[in-house]
Amino acid sequence: MDKNITDKDLEKMQDEYMEKFGNYPVAEFENLSAIQMNNLVEDFLGEKSPIKLYKDIDSQVLDQIPLLQMVIRYMEIVEREKGAIKLTTAGYIPPKLVKEIYESGFILDPYIESGEVKLNKELDCMIVELVKVLCILAEVVVEDGNKLVLTELGKELMKNRVELLNVIFTVYNKELNWSYFDGCGENMGLQSNYAFMLYLVKKLGRKKLNLDIYINKFNRGLPSVFEDFQGFSGEDSLTEKELDYKYTFYSRFIERALGYFNLVNVYMKNENTIIIEKTDIFDKIVEFSKS
Repeated sequence: MDKNITDKDLEKMQDEYMEKFGNYPVAEFENLSAIQMNNLVEDFLGEKSPIKLYKDIDSQVLDQIPLLQMVIRYMEIVEREKGAIKLTTAGYIPPKLVKEIYESGFILDPYIESGEVKLNKELDCMIVELVKVLCILAEVVVEDGNKLVLTELGKELMKNRVELLNVIFTVYNKELNWSYFDGCGENMGLQSNYAFMLYLVKKLGRKKLNLDIYINKFNRGLPSVFEDFQGFSGEDSLTEKELDYKYTFYSRFIERALGYFNLVNVYMKNENTIIIEKTDIFDKIVEFSKS
């Protein structure tokens, strides 16, 4: 590249390219245009994004979204406790209420269910801690001294479950630090590009497909995510990096970001073969607009 080209010149060239070719389908983006792909990733769930949640969602569909139901149950418990939960001296939800939140049964923890972990306190259950953090980030519950207090916004959103879903879905994907809840390192490239995975499932999920197909298509469109990925197994080989990447991809995208909202069904053929399909409610929740 000419060393005399300035950043301003480069930006102008990019703008001219996008104006001329930006609306053409790109095979690597699974036929999204460059403009659509940019809006999808950079303005995820925003006005320009081709992916949004529907504004009108049937009540029976909302009943089938586990994380939403668990958030509602948590907020109902706070409301029942006269609008505030008094925390333990260490700053955690009291054990009795932790068990009540978890035993709502909307999302189960395999370690607790297997008996490997005994549920005695908040930190024993990742999903209860997740719900607590989500509600604080969404400002439907706030920390006030040694209490968790239901806000006026929280009270309003309890009456509007569609809007509450929109808020929780947005906060989960755009504000929550996914890496806090697993041992897979920061590796924020997956989270910041989650919108493309959501699009892939929207487009391809009617068929039962191997997880590897999604990984390959995701990497084809966004190769830098894998290139920048830092393995965490302690091995430097490409094989180990690929295994770490696949585990993180599955854990963060499939099991949690999609699974917690009941957007995918997962079938395990064997320990190396994972089959994915979108659920019946996916297309009743997630909207795609070409414009």
